[in-house]
Amino acid sequence: LTIFDGEYILIDDGYVFKTTEGHNTLLVGGEGQEGGDVPWFQARSLIERLALPRIVKAESRGGCDYFVGDATEAYSPRLGLAKFVRHVLFIKPNAVAIIDDIAAAGEEDRDFELRFFPEHQERAEFAPGRHLIAGRERNVLIDCSNSDGGESEFSEKTIRLERTGQKGSRRAVSVRKRCRRWQPVTVISWSGKNAMPMQVGCERAGGALAFRASGETYKVDIAANALEFEKPGLMQIEINGKFLSEFDAARKEYSYDASGGAGSAGGARIVREQFSKVELFGVPSCAGCRAEIARPQGKYGIYRIKVGDDEYSVSVTGEDRRLERVPIASCAASHWMEYSPPAHAIDGSMFTYWAAEGDGISLTADMGAAQPICGFDVAFFKGASRVSYFEAHTSVDGAEFVRRGSFESSGKTALPEYFELDGAGGDAGDGGEASVPPDGLGGAGELEGLGDAGDTGGVGGRQARYLKLVFFGNTQGKWNSVVDIGIYKAQAGA
Repeated sequence: LTIFDGEYILIDDGYVFKTTEGHNTLLVGGEGQEGGDVPWFQARSLIERLALPRIVKAESRGGCDYFVGDATEAYSPRLGLAKFVRHVLFIKPNAVAIIDDIAAAGEEDRDFELRFFPEHQERAEFAPGRHLIAGRERNVLIDCSNSDGGESEFSEKTIRLERTGQKGSRRAVSVRKRCRRWQPVTVISWSGKNAMPMQVGCERAGGALAFRASGETYKVDIAANALEFEKPGLMQIEINGKFLSEFDAARKEYSYDASGGAGSAGGARIVREQFSKVELFGVPSCAGCRAEIARPQGKYGIYRIKVGDDEYSVSVTGEDRRLERVPIASCAASHWMEYSPPAHAIDGSMFTYWAAEGDGISLTADMGAAQPICGFDVAFFKGASRVSYFEAHTSVDGAEFVRRGSFESSGKTALPEYFELDGAGGDAGDGGEASVPPDGLGGAGELEGLGDAGDTGGVGGRQARYLKLVFFGNTQGKWNSVVDIGIYKAQAGA
């Protein structure tokens, strides 16, 4: 019998004649265990020959129960059964794997049949050997696909249904094989009505079977009546799109410096609040299992990762730039495509963009009034797969512009990358050193002597109303495509 949450999964024939034919077990040549076929169980012959069907082993662990029963001596010697040992592995909470170790006595083959009676009789075979049963509150899967050469069917079985011995019929999953040695595996799992029952993987390796479910592997050694199971572990820790190079599964504590609000791409500076996040993930060592992550209140602090019984911690530290985003009143461009106007670069959407082809193409943002700006950010179309080259110029009146640096994007993110303007307390590059654009445009020599890129250190920035970005294509061609731009000044008191 198998019962889950008050509903029968497998049933027997009830309070009637004690015949094997109506139970979830083995028939040999169409016959079952001794002592049945009468209203009351008759044990005399079993006692006389000191038959001892018995439980050989039973153990319970955190995620499973395992027990072994030897029913060989419950069958009459005349049936020629040398061995019938059943191994049952309960994979909590919703699967049971049954491994039957069956052998015939002597050199002759025997007809063996295993029966499994589901309480409910509505069935569909969605794959060979896999029988889906529709229950009252849940679905049941009886998987006989690893039956060691046996043939399974869902058919009517004539059994005794009344205490008087009157015959009737009930459908059962039946697995048959004629042989001398047989080790079929039957997996029974269940789920709610709106879900598919878990499918448990099974692989044979000599005298052992490996079952895989919910990210764990359970190994049953039939000969030794032994169970081993591999717990899921952690294979890697991913932070902002990059794996920890120093990760070692034996090491439980790590630290990570996320200074500057480095968002999701190696080295790219992300300062916008909605994108400047610490995204931390644990990658389990096996499919189907999950890593549970306890996060701190803010983005900095201790992140705790738990996989199975193992727990890891990552101390994330950092200090965000104290920047204030300046509103942009309008945007103009020297060129643009019909469906990609300059207004798309300031509409706040990450799904539209301004685009134009060629060298020296400019995009100019008007802040409406002069502001002490110190930097800007740009989200490039296909920014995670190509590096874009450009210069920045600022102006108070829109007539005379001053060049404020030569830049290149990281080519590692589609998010808005932050760049420090020349003279605002930082350098012009995207990651530290000033970049050298192609064809001698600008150059590192013009930017020598600039300070550290992360230090706005009280510098209010230079006054400007207009920010003009002049583009020179990218590593894949001459198209210049900007999804969004933002302009920043230091916060008051920073």
